[in-house]
Amino acid sequence: MFRPAYNFQGGGEPVQKGPYTVKALETITQGMICKLTTGEVEPADSNDATFAGFAVADAAAGAEVYLYDISAVMSVVDANARIDGAALDVDTGSQSVTTKSNVDLVVVRTSASSEDTLIMIHPQKNLYFVST
Repeated sequence: MFRPAYNFQGGGEPVQKGPYTVKALETITQGMICKLTTGEVEPADSNDATFAGFAVADAAAGAEVYLYDISAVMSVVDANARIDGAALDVDTGSQSVTTKSNVDLVVVRTSASSEDTLIMIHPQKNLYFVST
């Protein structure tokens, strides 16, 4: 699962945005990568066109949830060494990272296989960078 590490633009805690309503029949868990569909939050899958952010807390269908904004750097357990700037994908089933095919995420700091991987949503997949 993804955990907040810091705000890329200024160090401290990632900025939160929202609240958003969780889509009917969906459940959001803390750290889950999410997308907005018709103004409601739902879990995102690898290769979704746009990601809205990572959930701040758990929320059930119809409840409100906040998301960490586009400047959020998230930490994730990853048994692989990663290089700064490398593109990765969301491993949807486990809400972790996997090798690149869809360019969902970008590594923000080189890490050894014994360290967590620090990532951000790739700008070309971020709802707030993609023109609609």
